[in-house]
Amino acid sequence: MSYLVKLFLGVSLLLGTLTEPQIALKVIDTCPLDKFAAALDSLTKPDENAKTGAIIEWNDREAVINRYKSIAYIRNCTQLPTTEWPISTNRTNPLIINAGEGTTGTRFLNCFMRRIGLPSAHTRGEKDGRTGEERARDNRTEFLGCSHYGSCTAGWDQFNYISDSPVAYQIWELLQSHPDAIVFQSLRQPQPWKKSRISKHMLQNANKWHQAGPCGMADHQMDHEDTELDYVVYNAWARCILPPRSIAFSFFSMKTHSVLLKIMRALRLRRIPLILRYPGATREKTMSEIAHDLEEVCGAEPLNATYIAMKRNKSIADALAAGKQPQRLTRPRRESTISETKEDKTPEGITISRPWKRLTNLLGFS
Repeated sequence: MSYLVKLFLGVSLLLGTLTEPQIALKVIDTCPLDKFAAALDSLTKPDENAKTGAIIEWNDREAVINRYKSIAYIRNCTQLPTTEWPISTNRTNPLIINAGEGTTGTRFLNCFMRRIGLPSAHTRGEKDGRTGEERARDNRTEFLGCSHYGSCTAGWDQFNYISDSPVAYQIWELLQSHPDAIVFQSLRQPQPWKKSRISKHMLQNANKWHQAGPCGMADHQMDHEDTELDYVVYNAWARCILPPRSIAFSFFSMKTHSVLLKIMRALRLRRIPLILRYPGATREKTMSEIAHDLEEVCGAEPLNATYIAMKRNKSIADALAAGKQPQRLTRPRRESTISETKEDKTPEGITISRPWKRLTNLLGFS
């Protein structure tokens, strides 16, 4: 063996470069099948202790598990630390993460976090969701992408609370780079989530988006027939890898007040300082009073016009989105279930449409 070869081998051993090849980390390594099944059951079965229903209603358990198997043994996950994802070391307080996908109440919760004094990131996208026009983006209120910062970790570390895309796509890296994170998971029923996700972001071509999946994103677009199934797969996997004390909830099936109380109590346990930032806030307010106040305040913010529309009606949402104060709150008008094409026959055998029948009844000709 030549002197140069011996020298090279000696230096290599000294620097520790001659190590065993690193085995790729698979999704299945992050969440084995038994733990995935348990996480799935925790979301899809009623909580007998809390006396609450299932957060996600999904009957085909086997389809979810089989879908997870088809992904888990193939897809790789990032092994941290890396240059893009170093371990966070410069935080005073833990990073607060919402692992849920967008259109699960993330905008409303983002408002809540801001109002209790936590600088928050909620992605709004490059186009205005109402007009489809390009808009300026603000790195003080949203994460602009890893390339805009020294590292992905550094970019997220400028916020106290983060939610919406691309959080769900990067949840594995976020949890590994922030091992002391406080994590929540906002959820919604799969079918209404898909419908709302596409319709509310149609001008941003949401039907062509790829939803989140284990360690990345789903292979297909949002308008695919398996979107609801993959929504359940992602959330069960996320539930599996989240810290044990993480809270899963749904603003759509649980009382908003009780959810906000749970969140504040979780933050209090971790000694997160809260600074109330809304009209009428005082130090004497109880957590229950704060939750009640912010349910109203954040429900009335212009950015949450869609939330108002869901709770009340579209005219109020449009007024709030335009920065106007609605004159009155009304219950949504029920759409008529009577079709104008349906016809009835009078005792005389004359065929009339139902709207005309109503009119003849009112006029006393029935």
